[in-house]
Amino acid sequence: ILPSFGRFWLAPRLPAWAKEHPEIELRIDPSLALSDVSQGECDLAIRYGTGPWPGCDGSLLMPERLSPVVSQAFAKTLAPAPTWEDLARAPRILNATTSDWEHWLETSAGKAWKGEDHHLTEYGLVVDTVLAGHGLAMGRLWLLSDLLRTQRLVTPLADVAAPPGFGYWLLKPRQPSNPA
Repeated sequence: ILPSFGRFWLAPRLPAWAKEHPEIELRIDPSLALSDVSQGECDLAIRYGTGPWPGCDGSLLMPERLSPVVSQAFAKTLAPAPTWEDLARAPRILNATTSDWEHWLETSAGKAWKGEDHHLTEYGLVVDTVLAGHGLAMGRLWLLSDLLRTQRLVTPLADVAAPPGFGYWLLKPRQPSNPA
């Protein structure tokens, strides 16, 4: 799994799952390096993207919904009903790729970005930086659902993109290696 998936979605749900399935021993490998599921390097994987995933059986777990997110503190520095133009001047916190922003911009009213860009390696670090009030990021709304529900993060705009086929995928080898 990606570290951000493990941290923001899986880890909070593991105690309940472990209680229901005490007979299954889990080994979770959060890493940016991708295991080769088709070659049996792992029993299953969760990947983020569009698929298809060669040599694997892939099931879309959750389609992605994207929208810019900011911390409560940063939201207070914006106009009461911010527009795209208000946000486009703010520091943008990006992970290794800008594909989330590209998907969102394809469907939003947004135009060119005018603020600074700060690139970080991993999405969890992007979210931590936004939580600390240093700018805005493209929110993966399903992944960040707990932070949005508790309002540690907020979406300052109503524009939400839902790119087709883009989301979290469960991948398994074509020949199951482990009955659990």
